[in-house]
Amino acid sequence: MIDRVAIDRVAIDRVAIDRVAIDRVAIDRVAIDRVAIDRVAAARVATPGASMSSYNRTTDRYTKPAIFFHWMIFLLVALAYLAIEIRGPRGSDSRAFWTGVHFWAGTLVLGLAVLRLLWRLWAGAPEELESNRLLAFLGRSAHLALYVFIFAQPLLGMLMVNAGGRPVSLAWTDISFTLVRADAIARPLLKDAHEWLGNVFYWVIGLHALAAIAHHVVFKDRALRRII
Repeated sequence: MIDRVAIDRVAIDRVAIDRVAIDRVAIDRVAIDRVAIDRVAAARVATPGASMSSYNRTTDRYTKPAIFFHWMIFLLVALAYLAIEIRGPRGSDSRAFWTGVHFWAGTLVLGLAVLRLLWRLWAGAPEELESNRLLAFLGRSAHLALYVFIFAQPLLGMLMVNAGGRPVSLAWTDISFTLVRADAIARPLLKDAHEWLGNVFYWVIGLHALAAIAHHVVFKDRALRRII
């Protein structure tokens, strides 16, 4: 009888131990679930409206619209420069054709610049890459200069044409517009400013491209990859 009682007590103790172990596992699981829920809630609070925007702040890449605006503006600026360089002599069919291309390229650059700025304000941009203060300053300065260029250069061209007494006419369409009236005094000033800014930005755009290549080849960071 004593042996049976001892065995029963051992069995009861084992059952009690098993129940305690099961209870501890259940408590641990509940604690883990609560931690996971708290993390999700904290992430939602930290990024309000994330479901309404296509921009994911956990990535260091630009959004697809930002990438599209960047490369389309680049191609159109390159086309505008090309059109000026190969347009030919005054009065020729070649000059008329390439002038029309130049006007189209400039107008589209301005339109896309507006959309790009609006998207930047809406979606933001990835955080800056870690670098020393000088490189960070130069990078911000170059981006600001490029933003000024894609707004100012097309506007200067349009104002120059209008000040000369002509509307800006988009070739192969019936679209034309006038921003200011003819002004014989302002026209040469606008022409000089348009040409000067265009010449300066040959160098700015070239340096910007070289900096992107340097980031990729020399510094081996993600600066170029996140805009491709």
